[in-house]
Amino acid sequence: MSSHGSEKTLQPHVDMADLPLFNNYLHPSVISPDTLSLFCIKQDKTVPTDLIKLDDVLLKLNMSTIEVLMMPIFKIERAESFIVNGKNSIMKNKPILEKDNYGNFVSRFNAQKVFCDYDIGKSAINAFKKALSANDIINSFYLQQGDFLLFKNKRLLHSRKHFTPRFDGHDTWLIRIFSLYQQPDVQILLSNKDITHLNTEHSAFSATPAVT
Repeated sequence: MSSHGSEKTLQPHVDMADLPLFNNYLHPSVISPDTLSLFCIKQDKTVPTDLIKLDDVLLKLNMSTIEVLMMPIFKIERAESFIVNGKNSIMKNKPILEKDNYGNFVSRFNAQKVFCDYDIGKSAINAFKKALSANDIINSFYLQQGDFLLFKNKRLLHSRKHFTPRFDGHDTWLIRIFSLYQQPDVQILLSNKDITHLNTEHSAFSATPAVT
């Protein structure tokens, strides 16, 4: 289910959904990217990139479902694209929906990587998936070589249908670029000489709490 492959559909998701949505933890942390850019190197004209606005999804859900999605009862598994040295991780007891400083909902939803042990949470996940499948909220982009598609990672969900590669030089090839609104703490940089690469294993979710 990696973005390096093509045989399986990448269902609607937020990238790096297992990371904190905000940097409001006691320890400096890598957070889920604020924006995601997809740079089109090559594009199969039959394979669009689909975007779905989170607000459009929420309009199709009742308030009780939204309230459940804000409960810290969900488990989020790291996507295969970001597994380091074959080690996967699952973050437990996290909400799927939170609100930012402006009162907007943000999401860590990944249709294939979000789970819950409770029936109320399972029902909320299924309701979210059903809302995502509505054709009237899916925006399809057929990128051309050199195009940039830039969007807010936590305010939209993106997906891509499966396709069979031909290996003839015309298969879809998109380069993914993450960005943050604020420069991260120097402690979470991969190198103190490079402010553009983060150590993605350094997450507040797994940090040892400080003793006070």
